[in-house]
Amino acid sequence: MAVVLPIQLDQARPDPQPALPQPARPTLLVVDDEEGPRQSLQVIFKDDFHLLLASDGPSAVSLAQEHRVDVAVLDIRWPA
Repeated sequence: MAVVLPIQLDQARPDPQPALPQPARPTLLVVDDEEGPRQSLQVIFKDDFHLLLASDGPSAVSLAQEHRVDVAVLDIRWPA
């Protein structure tokens, strides 16, 4: 003799694996004394990177000390 009991659908299947957390976006530090290039790079990279923007060297150093920076884009022509 066999007894067949109804099972609920949620009991029939194991729970799906929880979604793995997405890796954090890499951090890009953009350093330029001109607002235009800083904003242009922000528009270009905003979807792919966590952005840090600095307008001078001391600000850039401070940001780099406070955050893990993966990539930096630096202006090479600074005022004298």
